[in-house]
Amino acid sequence: SSGSSLCSSMPHLHDHSSCPEHIKLILWFALLALSATLGVLLVVCYIRFKRLLALTIIQKRHPKILLFNVLLVAFVLFVDAPLHITDQLQLTMFADYCDLMMWIAYALYPSYHCIVSSYVCRMWLIVYDINYQHALEQSSWKSQIDSQFGTSNFWMKHRATFGNSRYVVTRGVIYGIVTGVAISAAYVFVPVEHENRHLSIVSVIDAVL
Repeated sequence: SSGSSLCSSMPHLHDHSSCPEHIKLILWFALLALSATLGVLLVVCYIRFKRLLALTIIQKRHPKILLFNVLLVAFVLFVDAPLHITDQLQLTMFADYCDLMMWIAYALYPSYHCIVSSYVCRMWLIVYDINYQHALEQSSWKSQIDSQFGTSNFWMKHRATFGNSRYVVTRGVIYGIVTGVAISAAYVFVPVEHENRHLSIVSVIDAVL
């Protein structure tokens, strides 16, 4: 069943089964400390950056999307990363909880896709704003030559959709959730007898998405 093979379905970077338990425990504490430290630093940066939201130069760069992105990364560092660290090290004391941790990890996996998609959305909106501003500056004289310039120019025509942060981010997050859930399901239901080959294919698809 998928539940009994869930831990083996998660690809392991290295086989730590022959590594002494006390070495794995030291690594576990060190990696958890690193993950938590990075998470705390992100929270501090979040708080400090939020105080700068009133600045015009900050407002022009879609700061709310950046803050959302930072919160997602902090969430991963505090919650999901420890689960993956524990699974990769294959600690004996957590052997009975392996399936539970992996179910939680797979359920949270779409957050990784949401991080990437929200970052791409912000980059797109910044590019859109630059091109829209450029088109706006040209419209004053180009409209005298071409009366249809305002409606034919891509950047001016789609300002309410492709240039709208709510429109773009909503679809970006939905895309992240859908692709994340699809990849999680693919990892969970990989047949054990074809595990290596299928996991390689899923990993490539995951990277592309």
